[in-house]
This record gives sequence, C-alpha cells and structure tokens, in this order.
Amino acid sequence: STTSTEAYLDIPFSVRSDSGTYSLTLVNELGSVTASAHVSVLDRPSAPKGPLIVSDVTKENARITWKPPDDDGGSPVLHYIIEKMDISRGTWSDAGMSPGLNHLVERLVHKKEYHFRVKAVNAMGESEPLETTKGVIAQNEFDEPEAPERPNVMDWGEDFVEIE
Repeated sequence: STTSTEAYLDIPFSVRSDSGTYSLTLVNELGSVTASAHVSVLDRPSAPKGPLIVSDVTKENARITWKPPDDDGGSPVLHYIIEKMDISRGTWSDAGMSPGLNHLVERLVHKKEYHFRVKAVNAMGESEPLETTKGVIAQNEFDEPEAPERPNVMDWGEDFVEIE
C-alpha cells in the first residue's frame, strides 16, 4: 500500500523463500528513483541431515553422528538436542546437548532397545527431529551368551545318550 509520502510492502505468513532483495521504483513527472533493501526471513532450522548413525555401542553408551541441516533458518545453529527412547517405555527422554555433529549417549540400560533422535536449535527455535530408523540394543559387541536351556533326553542306551 502507498500514501503520498510512504510505501508499505506486507508479506503475510512469510517463509524463508521470501528472503531476497526487494526494489521500489517511484516515478512522477520529474523522473524516477529506485531504492533496494535486502530482506532475510528467519525461521527454525530444517532437521539435521541423515542418516543418524549409531556406533561404538556398549551396554551403557552409544555414539550417534549426523550431518548439519540443509537450511539453518537464516540464523546459525547454536547446538543440537539429543533424545533417547527406551522402546519398552515408549517416551522420549533427554540424552544431552552437543555443539558438534556427534554425541556419546550415556546411561543406557544393558539389554534394553533404544531409538535416538536429534534436533537442531537456532535463535528461532528447534527443528523437526532426525530419528534412527531401527532400534539399537545396549550391549557389548561380544556380550556373554545367554545360558542354554535345559536339555531334553530323547533316547539313551548302554553307551550313548541322545539329547536335544
């Protein structure tokens, strides 16, 4: 909208793609003048880029690694929020914050299955999460095996026993 001395540009519900240089040209019988302004629309970052890699799994810890979001929302990523979910409980809980692109998740419970997720945070807020696609069991790579079940005697004789 314009008046005789002012001009307004209103972009309702602006999105990141509305960022750019806007120019205004005023024309009258004496000539014309052009002015430009750069507009940056700020938003939350996009989700961190996957895949979310889980490595170095032990009965108590797991390391997760990810890539930065494709779009930081026009504001630098300040840190990442890491969450874990014990599948048997079904609720997400805090697993820490990281300024970088990996994090050692601690306080896992031996033999429990977990999912992990990561959110990027900038001055505008939190991104949508990047989640693991399958569960991870908290156990050492070469964990002790379970005890065998009690055997069933199928047949026996004077010099043999067949068990199952």
